[in-house]
Amino acid sequence: MIMDAQLKQKAGNLIHVTTQILVYVFGCLLFRWLFSTSISYADNLPIKKGTLIVANHQSRFDPFLILFCLPPHKLLGVLPVRFPTNHDIYHDQRLNPWFFPVLTMLGCFSIGQNQQQKMQTLFYLREIIQQKTTVMLFPEGKTNREINVADFKQGINFFKDSAHSMIFVRLQGMHKEKLADKQATVTFSKVFNPPPAMNGIELAKYLDELRS
Repeated sequence: MIMDAQLKQKAGNLIHVTTQILVYVFGCLLFRWLFSTSISYADNLPIKKGTLIVANHQSRFDPFLILFCLPPHKLLGVLPVRFPTNHDIYHDQRLNPWFFPVLTMLGCFSIGQNQQQKMQTLFYLREIIQQKTTVMLFPEGKTNREINVADFKQGINFFKDSAHSMIFVRLQGMHKEKLADKQATVTFSKVFNPPPAMNGIELAKYLDELRS
């Protein structure tokens, strides 16, 4: 049974890696051009597999945009990336049913619908973070159309304390409603190894003040 679970996990990781590489190859230049993206790095970005990526959340394009802003050789070093996703996304009538399996292939998974499922997801996330799987979190807990970063959900420290390293990504300009008005500025912090000794309020403040 353990062997079967390990093989299933390896197969799933291979699917995530392959899909994420393909999306990067075909989507990187398009996304950067579409959103007139400006990118800023704090250093030479020594990001590695297992890093906890923490970002503010301004639109549904955010996870892809952040990946597309990583240099190719840096991206390959962190794959696969997992994305805990609001369960409501999987019931969004604006998305065709065929798109839901694509989300799974891209590394997304539902955080759960009820309290029990969400609790199970918390421990699953902690487990894969401890196993040095790269995870991208949006700890505001929802899409925030305001310019400033909203307060983080309490669970952020639960994941931070399990991570080996951590990086912050500040998104600006993606909060605008119209696609034509979005002009993205993506700012990467330095890589914290180990993660910083900050509480949730301090983490949110740090991210809010992270501007290029």
